[in-house]
Amino acid sequence: MKKIFKYIIITSLVIGVSVGIGFGVKYALHHNKQNFEGTLVNVSKTNNNNPTSDASKLPNSSNEETKSIRIGFWNVLNYVNKNNSAKSLAIADVINYNKADLVGLAEIKPESDGSIIVDYLNKLDPKAEWSQLTTDPEGKINQKERYTFLYKKSLLETVDFTSPKTNPYLIAKTDFEFARPVAAVKFQTKGDIKNDFTVALDHFDAPGPKKKRKGKDREKSSRFFSGQGEQEVQEGEHLIDALNYIDANDGPNNEIIFMGDTNIKGPNHSGVFASTLKTYKSLLTPDDLSSLKNTEIGYANSYDKIFYKGDLKTKDAKVFDLWSVFDKKIVNEATFAELKKQDDKENQLKNIISKIRTGISDHAPVFFTLELNKNDKD
Repeated sequence: MKKIFKYIIITSLVIGVSVGIGFGVKYALHHNKQNFEGTLVNVSKTNNNNPTSDASKLPNSSNEETKSIRIGFWNVLNYVNKNNSAKSLAIADVINYNKADLVGLAEIKPESDGSIIVDYLNKLDPKAEWSQLTTDPEGKINQKERYTFLYKKSLLETVDFTSPKTNPYLIAKTDFEFARPVAAVKFQTKGDIKNDFTVALDHFDAPGPKKKRKGKDREKSSRFFSGQGEQEVQEGEHLIDALNYIDANDGPNNEIIFMGDTNIKGPNHSGVFASTLKTYKSLLTPDDLSSLKNTEIGYANSYDKIFYKGDLKTKDAKVFDLWSVFDKKIVNEATFAELKKQDDKENQLKNIISKIRTGISDHAPVFFTLELNKNDKD
């Protein structure tokens, strides 16, 4: 009888412990799963006035082609194809990290284009079918540059403007002479939703007066906007004329996106762009600094702008934190250094400021998301 009683007690204890362990394991697994997947654990708010590198929460447009297109702009600082594999790879890495589908590039030198960047992008994401459209050199003497439009052919196709002689891109004609005229390309989405939109790019005259220039290119200080030269101020004031010209030539389309390095300082933003802001919305604020400081890690000015008008909704407009590319391993620093050594043995970049500001760009790229809508026909 004692043996039977002892057996019952031991069996009960074993069963109890097993159940307890099972429940504990189940709770632990469930608890850990919540901490791993749950978006409510250690949530932090992002200050949109500061550049951010967090692209992890953005949707991948390649997999959601009927929902949104991620669009960006980047002044890539005197970009040339020759002996520039380190910079080209870094540009591709940043674009790929930000899950962009279309990116406009400024400061492409007259002899160059975006072909090497496209090669790197297609190695990073072969299914995207990255392609490029680069304009002819445009602008005043000694200020000519090209613009490059990088886009995923898997998601987008170019559309002709109404004036066939201008295709595949349009140069805006205005009475006022820009240092470099506004250039535009019209796109249409592929897939179930057919939305079209026009992307216009520009790189304004350098900030401040240019008193050493000769003749009509000699530039005085602006009388009304501190720290600015007359040329870039008037380009800002006449931007609406360029956009109206594009609007008149891109057919039945309501969506026009302007992106550019305007060299207009934050405090002068609303005054210089007053005419444009009557019909266009600024997706970035004057506090969204994007030009890199010269001697320390940080940002100096909000030169890079995104102006938009149209029926499609936009979201997630922000400046990408270019200073973070090595710390967050977006760009492999060792690979970058090795490629840079191959590109130019004589001029090696020894500190983080020169590696990023000189080796990649003195501007951070800016991005936003354009939400598609099957009911939008224009």
